[in-house]
Amino acid sequence: MGGPMATNLVKAGHDVRVFDLVSEACAELEAVGASVAASTAEAAKGADYVISMLPAGKHVAGVYLGGDPFFSEVSWALIDENGETVLSGDGASDGNAGGVTAAQACLPDGCYTLELYDSFGDGWGGGLLILSTPDAALTFTLDAEFASYALDVGEGCGEILTVTGCTDAGATNYNPDANEDDGSCEFLFCPLVEVTFVTVTFGDGDEVSWTMDGDSLSMTSDGFGDNGVHTHTTCMTAGCYGMTLHDAGADGWNGGWLEIWVDGTLMTTASYAADGVNAMDFGVGVSCGEDDPEVGGDITNAGMSTWGDPVDFTPYPSPTTGEIVNVLGSGFDNEAPVVVRIRDGIGRVLKTRAVIPGAGPQGWIFKVGDWPAGIYTVEGTQGERHASARFVVAR
Repeated sequence: MGGPMATNLVKAGHDVRVFDLVSEACAELEAVGASVAASTAEAAKGADYVISMLPAGKHVAGVYLGGDPFFSEVSWALIDENGETVLSGDGASDGNAGGVTAAQACLPDGCYTLELYDSFGDGWGGGLLILSTPDAALTFTLDAEFASYALDVGEGCGEILTVTGCTDAGATNYNPDANEDDGSCEFLFCPLVEVTFVTVTFGDGDEVSWTMDGDSLSMTSDGFGDNGVHTHTTCMTAGCYGMTLHDAGADGWNGGWLEIWVDGTLMTTASYAADGVNAMDFGVGVSCGEDDPEVGGDITNAGMSTWGDPVDFTPYPSPTTGEIVNVLGSGFDNEAPVVVRIRDGIGRVLKTRAVIPGAGPQGWIFKVGDWPAGIYTVEGTQGERHASARFVVAR
């Protein structure tokens, strides 16, 4: 029954991805133009519609709730901006352990958070949650105890889905689809000086770019997306370098800025000024002028804002034995975003987040429930303002 239906869908011009335990059935559909997936999860991933043809309810449960036989461990919740759960479900709803259940709601436009849980902590074993609307369908699964995703409904967050992964274009495992860094970036060993360029953008990010030239290296950035933190780490020789900031619209970076980090230390920041000089000279490991200390840089950008007020970070509770840590910042401009990074004891970035004005308390809450015991450093950057503090995770 499923074979003829899939064949008709292919003939109608649809992209069809199939899976069946009987390889001959897949081969027949592949011959007419369908693609064959290695599993049910792979077949459903990214699909607009998922169709299953199975003998009985228990087989349907096996597909949609996956290989984990402990269905009571599986649950999920959709949470609105006020922290209220508006939709939820689990693997044993209605007393039918392992049965397929559905939940439906009429939701107003806004930002939502989808949270997935496994009470035992070993994931869903390939099981799936399919969240569908009249226009699209999103498929989720869980490989650990907990995961959360930001979702947009109507005129909501501006992002449909938060994709975690390595966001540093200079890393060996860079994920171009990721929009939130999870600290997984891996780099080749750098015998010279490791330099990271961080470009923070808001509106008109595609107009933002920069070029850099020096004795041993030339680099050019491309246009970026809106409302993001874009990193690129490279290995540089000691020397003098010049950087020029560009804006295709020549009207400024809309509050965005560039940071240069040398071996994990913030060296300098700059931003494009429509009526200023948008160039700077800096030395990496050497001094390149009277006003250029080795870790400073002679900034000739006349439009970069400066602040004299001190800034501070206070993470709490510390030590924490729970699931979250809160960060209290003081001295920052409440009308501009703050880029927050959390590093582990050896300096690796575990989490990066741009906290935008009006984000509320939830923007300053970080989940640390699965982090090992140790000392962590939280850093905040807003233009030339920079604050850092340490907190302890105890287990």
